[in-house]
Amino acid sequence: MMCAARPLAYPAVETDAYCLCCGCVKPLSAFGPDERKLNGRRTLCRPCEAAQKRRIRMITALRVTFARKW
Repeated sequence: MMCAARPLAYPAVETDAYCLCCGCVKPLSAFGPDERKLNGRRTLCRPCEAAQKRRIRMITALRVTFARKW
Protein backbone atom coordinates (compact mmCIF):
# COMPACT_ATOMS: atom_id res chain seq x y z
CA MET A 1 0.00 0.00 0.00
CA MET A 2 1.38 3.37 -0.98
CA CYS A 3 1.07 6.24 1.41
CA ALA A 4 2.02 9.86 1.39
CA ALA A 5 5.10 10.65 3.44
CA ARG A 6 4.67 13.17 6.21
CA PRO A 7 5.25 16.69 4.91
CA LEU A 8 7.41 19.06 6.92
CA ALA A 9 4.49 21.32 7.80
CA TYR A 10 1.87 18.66 8.53
CA PRO A 11 -1.36 20.25 9.75
CA ALA A 12 -2.64 18.84 13.03
CA VAL A 13 -5.66 16.77 12.08
CA GLU A 14 -7.45 14.91 14.85
CA THR A 15 -8.32 11.96 12.63
CA ASP A 16 -4.82 11.18 11.33
CA ALA A 17 -1.56 10.07 12.93
CA TYR A 18 2.05 9.65 11.80
CA CYS A 19 3.72 6.22 11.95
CA LEU A 20 7.29 6.46 13.22
CA CYS A 21 8.35 3.28 11.45
CA CYS A 22 7.10 3.62 7.87
CA GLY A 23 6.75 7.41 7.89
CA CYS A 24 3.18 7.46 6.62
CA VAL A 25 0.22 9.54 7.71
CA LYS A 26 -2.68 7.16 8.33
CA PRO A 27 -6.10 7.35 9.97
CA LEU A 28 -6.27 6.71 13.72
CA SER A 29 -8.09 3.44 13.08
CA ALA A 30 -4.80 2.04 11.68
CA PHE A 31 -3.15 2.38 15.11
CA GLY A 32 -3.68 0.26 18.19
CA PRO A 33 -4.93 1.75 21.48
CA ASP A 34 -2.53 3.14 24.08
CA GLU A 35 -3.94 4.98 27.08
CA ARG A 36 -0.62 6.67 27.90
CA LYS A 37 -0.46 8.68 24.65
CA LEU A 38 -2.18 12.02 24.16
CA ASN A 39 -4.25 10.85 21.20
CA GLY A 40 -4.88 7.44 22.79
CA ARG A 41 -3.12 5.51 20.02
CA ARG A 42 0.26 3.80 19.56
CA THR A 43 3.13 5.39 17.62
CA LEU A 44 3.44 2.50 15.12
CA CYS A 45 0.66 1.46 12.76
CA ARG A 46 -0.68 -2.08 13.03
CA PRO A 47 1.25 -3.52 10.02
CA CYS A 48 4.55 -2.03 11.23
CA GLU A 49 3.93 -3.24 14.76
CA ALA A 50 3.16 -6.76 13.49
CA ALA A 51 6.37 -6.78 11.42
CA GLN A 52 8.38 -5.60 14.43
CA LYS A 53 6.89 -8.36 16.61
CA ARG A 54 7.72 -10.98 13.94
CA ARG A 55 11.34 -9.77 13.85
CA ILE A 56 11.60 -9.93 17.65
CA ARG A 57 10.13 -13.46 17.73
CA MET A 58 12.55 -14.62 15.03
CA ILE A 59 15.57 -13.15 16.82
CA THR A 60 14.48 -14.69 20.12
CA ALA A 61 14.01 -18.10 18.49
CA LEU A 62 17.48 -17.93 16.96
CA ARG A 63 19.02 -16.99 20.31
CA VAL A 64 17.31 -19.90 22.03
CA THR A 65 18.34 -22.32 19.26
CA PHE A 66 22.01 -21.35 19.25
CA ALA A 67 22.25 -21.02 23.03
CA ARG A 68 21.34 -24.66 23.62
CA LYS A 69 24.05 -26.95 24.92
CA TRP A 70 23.65 -30.30 23.18
